[in-house]
Amino acid sequence: MDAPEDVMESLSRTIYSKIRGTDEVFYPPEVCEWITSREFRRTKQPMYISRCRGLSLSTRGEYRDLNDSYGRLVDQGLVEHDPEIYMGWGPRTSSRFAGASSVLMKVVNMSQSLDSENVPEEVLDYCVYAHLSHIGMGFRAESAQRELLFNKELSRFPGRAHALYTMEQLGIKA
Repeated sequence: MDAPEDVMESLSRTIYSKIRGTDEVFYPPEVCEWITSREFRRTKQPMYISRCRGLSLSTRGEYRDLNDSYGRLVDQGLVEHDPEIYMGWGPRTSSRFAGASSVLMKVVNMSQSLDSENVPEEVLDYCVYAHLSHIGMGFRAESAQRELLFNKELSRFPGRAHALYTMEQLGIKA
């Protein structure tokens, strides 16, 4: 609603091309620049957070604090602290996934199922790391290349094999 006119025109042409199937198109540079801009995120992130069903307004759960996990990842040099990232706990679902994240909005939504004494900190840290890694990679068009880079990034996590084994035992997917 507040995008510049050239962005709206480019987006309209792209959507129309996708609907018609005339071109294999990704979003034009002006659209990508707008939706990845700091201003876009600053103005849209609060609205996005308010629309995330059940997303907590705190990083503190009953047993775990997402900020503690984030701090451990920063201390290990796996991620850099980014004050624009918002983290919260989402509702428990029937899904086995540990959480969700939005690259554009820089929001990490971790499942409350990880807020448990039965889930080791290492597992929570790995799951948070996976979502922070997606955000850190930014918005990219090449999905095959992104998957390779993502897996390479996850391999940097110390104790990854043990975390994955434990997650498998607990029925959790990052």
